[in-house]
Amino acid sequence: MQKQIERFELAHGGAIFFNEVSELSIGLQFMLLCVLPEGEFERLGNPKTIKVDVRVIAAININLEELTEKKLFLRVLVWQ
Repeated sequence: MQKQIERFELAHGGAIFFNEVSELSIGLQFMLLCVLPEGEFERLGNPKTIKVDVRVIAAININLEELTEKKLFLRVLVWQ
């Protein structure tokens, strides 16, 4: 069985671009926010932590304040 290389692993040492980040589900937003502060994640079913060095670039085209008020977008107050 071949292991699936995650997007963050592919982008290690470079950048990853999220277009229309506002359209991600709350669950995916949460997972993304778990990776960003420490640059670490674990594959499903694998307890080994994978460390990556990735610059994240995100784009949106709608008002995030409205989405946040409607609880459709997670708000992060402190970014490292």
